[in-house]
Amino acid sequence: MKIIYTVLVFLTLFKAELNGQQCDFKIQMWIKQIKEEYPNEDIDRVSGKKIETIVYNLYSDEYFIHFFKKPFDEIKFKKLEVIAISGHSAACTRIIPGNNYELCSPARDALGMNKNYYNKNFSYEIVKEKVIEIRRLRSEYNALLKKFENDDLDINFSSLVEWESNLKGEYAVLLLPSEITLISNKIISIKQQLADKELNNKLNDIKKLENSYNSLNKVLSFKNDYRQLILSASNESKNQINQETQSKVNKILDIIIPNELKELTVKSQNINELNMFYKSFSDKYVSVSSYPQVISAKNDIIQKKVNKILEDMDDIETQVESSKIVNDLERIEKIYLSYINKINNNEIYALQTRISNRKIEINRQIKLAEQKRQEEIKQRIAREEREKQLAEAKAMAAYGFDFKSDGISNEDLLKNIFIGNFDEISIKRDAIEFYYIIHSYIYIKAKKYASYLPENKEEIYEIECIETTQEKDYWSGVVTSEYCSKWGEVPQGYFSSPELYSAYKIIRDYEFDNRSSNVGGTILDLIYANKGGGQINMDPLKKVYQDENVAYSDIDHLLALNGCNSKSIRRFEENLIRFSKNESPIILDCSLGSN
Repeated sequence: MKIIYTVLVFLTLFKAELNGQQCDFKIQMWIKQIKEEYPNEDIDRVSGKKIETIVYNLYSDEYFIHFFKKPFDEIKFKKLEVIAISGHSAACTRIIPGNNYELCSPARDALGMNKNYYNKNFSYEIVKEKVIEIRRLRSEYNALLKKFENDDLDINFSSLVEWESNLKGEYAVLLLPSEITLISNKIISIKQQLADKELNNKLNDIKKLENSYNSLNKVLSFKNDYRQLILSASNESKNQINQETQSKVNKILDIIIPNELKELTVKSQNINELNMFYKSFSDKYVSVSSYPQVISAKNDIIQKKVNKILEDMDDIETQVESSKIVNDLERIEKIYLSYINKINNNEIYALQTRISNRKIEINRQIKLAEQKRQEEIKQRIAREEREKQLAEAKAMAAYGFDFKSDGISNEDLLKNIFIGNFDEISIKRDAIEFYYIIHSYIYIKAKKYASYLPENKEEIYEIECIETTQEKDYWSGVVTSEYCSKWGEVPQGYFSSPELYSAYKIIRDYEFDNRSSNVGGTILDLIYANKGGGQINMDPLKKVYQDENVAYSDIDHLLALNGCNSKSIRRFEENLIRFSKNESPIILDCSLGSN
């Protein structure tokens, strides 16, 4: 039977569509009710929560019973055919709110016509639940409106605040705008009446307070204590609160401020006591610091302090002139000039100027003393350096050494290697700077002084790339990158003594392992630093080559000055080898020094 009934309804819908029937008058009037709720909106295009509110209310008792004689949750399904049909009527779709299916879906669902293509929020069961919920809300709503119309209204302010909160919750979702506006305006009006009445009572309590400091705090906190009431009060009530609290504060201050000042007597108080009194008074009345009574009282205290300063001026000036450090002057400023910066008094201004000038003089003396100290340190260091050089020269002469290093950039470094003073060497043996030194030494000897090499000399090998790999573009065959895939030792055609070459290989291997973080790393840093465009900063790369050139020049000059096979150079080479191998040095007397 149900299937036959559904088919009949579909046939009715189809027939209505073919005949181009006018939209049923009942449907038109039913929808017209809700349109009046949204006079400035095109409800044919609404969606989301708003269309839900519209549909739920059209099916609610308020709008449904008048046209369909029974509540939606009690009506026979056959009575819903006219709503179901409207969704397929071209004439009706022009006035139906939202999309066609939303208003018709509850009726179609009840008739078994929907096939999961409608929003579940518009199913028969969901709309039925909402209708029952709206019925409950409207019952509460109407009861509250009736209560508001009662001349003997018995409701407190907090209950109204709670109702306002409800209006923003389920009421705002399910009731219509006109209903929310009506009840909101009622609540605002009654809240204002209750707030005005309660605030008036509270103000009367404020007026009755005694004129004391404790009462002052109560008056000042009045607006904060009753902030919620004041927000709801009328402008007239707010103005009255401002006037009454202001008046009460003035009355209290007129009484308590003079009493505070009675404690202040110049004869019994010194500057420190006046400072403490001023600070205590300012802190105590900070919340009313803009009131004329407080401003006047603070000026009186300051004037008493100024009078006391003028009495003690000779003593103060003596303290200023006898001060040796700036801290003493800052202490004087804190005692005598605190709180009186804005005082227009020539003698006070003169005192401020004297203290400022004395600070400048002390700082000048301190600067001169520091300059003198630095100069003495500089002279002492120079004297000690001369004494050290004389002692070294004397010691070298005593042991038959004559190590010349004039004009060498890294003179101290090379001399410390020669003497065996490894503790004073400023670089480590795995540093790139030391690699430049031993690299320059071994190659200059090999190139310029080969005749002095021993018979068991060894050829020098360097680690170089012996095999590369290319990567090519798959389609064009163009080489896109090339990298070293195999490293090996390659002879250089130069020779060295076995001892020196053994030491050099240690440092060479260090340099090879660290190459990416030295020269290669520097180049990569330069490339990445320039990714944003602009001029490359070549300073780091320049420094690498400058250090290498300086090292080569120093070693070349050293060998030329001293002779390749001199006693001094042989000792230099011995210690160069020992430093490379992390061994103890040989000092001038041929004993082993500290490593």
